[in-house]
Order: sequence, then structure tokens, then C-alpha cells
Amino acid sequence: MGNKRKKREKFLAEHKYCCFCGGGTPSKEEDHFPSRALFDNRQWPEGYVFPTCVYCNRITRKEETIVAFISRLYAVSENDIHIKDFEKYAKSLEYNYPGFLQRMFPTTINIRNAVKKYDIKLPKGQAKSEAPLVNLEDPIIDRAIRIFGRKLLLALYYKHAGMILPQEGGVVLRWYTNLQVENGEIPPEMKSILSNIPPLVRCKTSLGDQFAYAYGITDCKGGSAYIINFRKSFSLVGFVYSSASRLSRVDEAEVYRPFKPNE
Repeated sequence: MGNKRKKREKFLAEHKYCCFCGGGTPSKEEDHFPSRALFDNRQWPEGYVFPTCVYCNRITRKEETIVAFISRLYAVSENDIHIKDFEKYAKSLEYNYPGFLQRMFPTTINIRNAVKKYDIKLPKGQAKSEAPLVNLEDPIIDRAIRIFGRKLLLALYYKHAGMILPQEGGVVLRWYTNLQVENGEIPPEMKSILSNIPPLVRCKTSLGDQFAYAYGITDCKGGSAYIINFRKSFSLVGFVYSSASRLSRVDEAEVYRPFKPNE
């Protein structure tokens, strides 16, 4: 028996149940999450492996491609690997969602509204139509980020609370474009109270410029909150509680439960 197989069997023996569907389903596989697709050269952070059933392991397969592409729209720095991955996911999206990329080009009205709302300063002589903006108001993008974010928050709760969120638990999330983040739309008080910032590394190399988050967790571990950054492209704010009724105070937010196989 190879070392890789032994390590996998040991992991599943220590983590007997899928952490994404309420704890009632035996784990069958390991899930690297956030997915490898989000990282340059598929070099994901060490320690982010989760027990999953077959259904939950595959539930965000399509959404991971969308999030991987959107997260690369604004990188801290570009290199050959980043450009290659960006082009690869762009081609995949255009193949699976014809017209997807075309819809990301903003209309003149979109640009004018954004420039006015966010007081975007353009270089002298540059027309508003040349502003470096993309349109992310697409139902496909919103759905992908929400499904992906739901699974990510369940994973992070399992990692930091050490417990599987039960079926009576709930998750709420909102995501913000980089323009919204830069203009302070994420409540500033959240940044001050979420003081735990775990290192994200692979072979002693930091991956924080590609994916990073801060979190806070209650003493009883029944609730937690997160601010998650995907490069400089977009951010996600999420809350996880072991009792979904606690989330009723989050105005106008849809409450998601753990996944159910074949839902």
C-alpha cells in the first residue's frame, strides 16, 4: 500500500463524516478547498483538505471554474502562470457558457453609473468608455459565488470550530466587487473584530496574495464570521451559526443550510 493511500485512509478514519452535509453522511473522499483551480499552477494551501461524500465533492465543480476566472480579473501581480491560467479558464467558460465573456463588457450606461457612484478618477484625456471596468452583474456569476461561498464557509467552520455544522445550522453570505471594497461597503467594524488571520502557504511560499481571510469565532464555537479576499478581484463576508434562527437578524440575507445529497 502506497504512502499516499495510507495517508488518505488515515485521514478518512479520523474524519468519518462529510463536513458539508450536516454530519450524517460518511466521508468517502478528500476535498481540497478552496479548490486548486483558484491558485497559480494549482498550488493550493497546505492543511486545507476536508472530508467529503462523493456528492459534496462534486457539487461546486462548475462554479469553481467561474470563481477561478473571476478571482483572476485583478491580480496583485501578473506572471506567465497567471496569464496562462486566466486564458485557460476564459476558454473553458466561453465553451460551457456561450456569450458569458461578452456579457462582462459593460454598457456605456454601466460605466457612467459606476464612474459617478464611485467617483472614479480617470487619467486626463481618457474617455469614460475606456474605463477599466467589467460587468459582474450576471446571474451566473452571482449563483456561482454563492454556491462556492456556501461550501467554503462550511469548510472554514469545520476547520476552525472543529465541528460539522448540523442541518439546523445556517450560513449567510454577501460578496463585494473590488470597487465596493475600496469604497468601504464592507462594514468597517467587521475588520476590527476579525483578528484571526491564518497563514496560507505551500512549500514555505505564501499564497496570501491569491486567497486570504480573517475570521472570528465565539467561545462556544456555535458561531463564526469571515472576511475572505480573492486576490484583489472580490471579497466575501459570511456568518455561520449552529442554529439558523440566530441569522434572522442579518437583514435581507438568504440563509443557506448544509448541503443535502441529491438536493
